[in-house]
Amino acid sequence: MKDTLEYKILKHLKEKDNGDFIDVIDFIDDRKLLESKLKSLSVEPEKYISVIFPFFTFGGSSPTITKDQLKAKIEFNGIKHLEYIEKSVSELNLAESNIKANKLNEKNSKFNKYSTIANIIIGLLNAGLLIWQILKPE
Repeated sequence: MKDTLEYKILKHLKEKDNGDFIDVIDFIDDRKLLESKLKSLSVEPEKYISVIFPFFTFGGSSPTITKDQLKAKIEFNGIKHLEYIEKSVSELNLAESNIKANKLNEKNSKFNKYSTIANIIIGLLNAGLLIWQILKPE
């Protein structure tokens, strides 16, 4: 989940959040992919971010596009969604850790069973030797 572009964008915007729009034009090399993901994150009703996309400037004889203008700002829903993703990842990591610990406990449990059986046998041998020493003729 933390490898997704969605997560990386939200995390970047939250870390750099100062209330203003943040330039994300150089966030990744694939400009079309970045614009597509920014558009999907800025769609209502969730609206995780607000985006300023490249725009046309009218002047002279033809309109020109300002390509160095791609800014975004995280919204409250974006912060909540980012926290949800991070919580989900933490819970997933905790579950994986618990599974590993359970497997280790099973392995230790089997070892403990064998150790317990060995200790009982040794105890019985010691008890037998003690009885033999008490009952043996002098």
